[in-house]
Amino acid sequence: MADIKVVDESEVWWASTKEYTLDVGGEIVSCRIAESSKETEFFEWTENSGWEPANIDNGVMHVIYNAWSNGELSEFNT
Repeated sequence: MADIKVVDESEVWWASTKEYTLDVGGEIVSCRIAESSKETEFFEWTENSGWEPANIDNGVMHVIYNAWSNGELSEFNT
């Protein structure tokens, strides 16, 4: 067997997707937040189309985006 020594190791790419069911002011919203080492994408569930890219510039997804940006979705809270 070869003698192998790790000289250096670094993570160069990662990806994770979390799915949330959120109560935002009485409105139940299902969304996914897909994060990678390059970008973050938001998706919203709609009955007509399934998972769609979310518009985070206004509406309920803007509220969710702000909560995520402020770290408020990092812990499960009730």
